[in-house]
Amino acid sequence: MRRIIGTVAIPPKFHVSGEGKAAEKSNRLQELEKKYRILVENIGEGFAICNKNMVVTFVNDKVCETMGYSKDEILGRKVDSFFEGKSKKKLRSELKKRKKGKSSRYTVAVKTKKGEEIFASVSGVPLVDREVKFNGSIAIISDFTERKKLEKKLEKRTIELEKEVKKRTAQLSSYIGELPLQRRGIDWPRRFTMV
Repeated sequence: MRRIIGTVAIPPKFHVSGEGKAAEKSNRLQELEKKYRILVENIGEGFAICNKNMVVTFVNDKVCETMGYSKDEILGRKVDSFFEGKSKKKLRSELKKRKKGKSSRYTVAVKTKKGEEIFASVSGVPLVDREVKFNGSIAIISDFTERKKLEKKLEKRTIELEKEVKKRTAQLSSYIGELPLQRRGIDWPRRFTMV
């Protein structure tokens, strides 16, 4: 019979110590974070995170592209600094909902770095900490400026067509008024005969 002298090494994946579990958990978290970062940067929509003071702490490249700012120009600013007038009021109202733990979807106009107005649909959800206290907000931002422009063109064209219909109707009414009664399909004797 042979005698074995020494120790047997256990492969790392079977290691059961506390340090091993923590390292494995850390690796899984890093992988998960990497996957989420890929998702957030490539979803095709704007993605932003604000802290509990409504200061922007994260934006993806789509937000920067849409608004014309660099990440450094956006990060650290109050989110409402990008809005004016009614849109600023709307945003503040929606952020109050977030602080109460409510999600919502709304539309606002946003000023780009060049001063142009873009229209955005925002889906906002609250962030909470471990004690389930408000800790900020996440928003997915969809630029629908082109659709809004098309809607305005359609609305303008609809008004123009309604005016044209009224004009043509008036013309037809005046033509009908000029026709003799019998040509208008009115048979006077039968129509006004008393029974």
